[in-house]
Amino acid sequence: MVTNPLVLNKLGLTLNYNLSINSDESKSESQIAFGIKVYPNPASDFMEVEMNNNDESDYSIFIYDILGREVYSKFNLSHRNSNSRQIVSLKELPAGRYFLTTIIKDKSYSKKIIIIK
Repeated sequence: MVTNPLVLNKLGLTLNYNLSINSDESKSESQIAFGIKVYPNPASDFMEVEMNNNDESDYSIFIYDILGREVYSKFNLSHRNSNSRQIVSLKELPAGRYFLTTIIKDKSYSKKIIIIK
């Protein structure tokens, strides 16, 4: 993770930001721990979120646009066996890049997704 200050000279403001780069080809630690698969990606009409773990806690799914606005949410989804699959409808969302976040207990997993039309 890289942290750098960005100075906006004309306004005299300083913006601190964090930059984190992950390869989409490798699984993150949270993805391995949760046993989460998100597919297909890119997608057009729907996307499946599959959880393969032994934790029987309920979970929630959120989708955020690139400006951080929540554009989709489903709360308290049941996860009562080792496999849980949720179909997420993307029909109402325009083409673009988004972030899908799954929260279970006090942990979250986020993945960049692409919607094509």
